[in-house]
Amino acid sequence: PALPWYQMHSSSDVMAGRVPATSSVAAAILFGSVGAAFAGMHFRCRVAGDVRAISAASNPRASPLTFSYASVYTLFHHITVFGAILLFVYMAEYHPPHPHSEKSYDRDQFFFLTFLLIFAACFTVHKNGGVTFLKDKNKVPEVEAGGETATLREGASPANARPFF
Repeated sequence: PALPWYQMHSSSDVMAGRVPATSSVAAAILFGSVGAAFAGMHFRCRVAGDVRAISAASNPRASPLTFSYASVYTLFHHITVFGAILLFVYMAEYHPPHPHSEKSYDRDQFFFLTFLLIFAACFTVHKNGGVTFLKDKNKVPEVEAGGETATLREGASPANARPFF
């Protein structure tokens, strides 16, 4: 007897002749084909020695989608990363390395780890040169040009000042 789609979670269901969920098959086909296309495009870039598309994909600033090779490569790169994250989540949820058991939480351990996280976060706070966002506003120089007032950051020249709204 075939199980409903929401009960099919393990490879033993497939081995027993049960059909896997349609959404799992569709996701595997989509992300698998995009991942294979991305791998081919990456191999082409490496063999040709043209790394413009690779550097465009690793740029943290987004650019509009065009019909250029670099743009399609960037799109496929990000879809492949998203597919890898979904694969990891699927494997962790439906094929855990350790069997599921009754969940038990230790309150003391929770508070210890929470305070440890806060304590570690305190060491990541840095001073920003004595000028804070709202405090000491009168110490930040302002430039008036064209009827608009621009606030200068430390080290910036008035020629490069942009309105700060």
